[in-house]
Amino acid sequence: MSLRTSRCESDGLPVETVDAVVIGGGAAGLNGALTSARSRRSVVVTDSRIPPHVPARRDIGA
Repeated sequence: MSLRTSRCESDGLPVETVDAVVIGGGAAGLNGALTSARSRRSVVVTDSRIPPHVPARRDIGA
């Protein structure tokens, strides 16, 4: 089973300076971005769009 992600349109990056760049759109990254945004900071979140718990290609235990 292979995992393929398709390229999609995304929001353009801002031209001006931002206060924070969050790398990773998981629970911790989004929580940090939300907390920063609530504090009136400009935030950019980047993510690879690869789902975290992808099944292994084969069983390595044997």
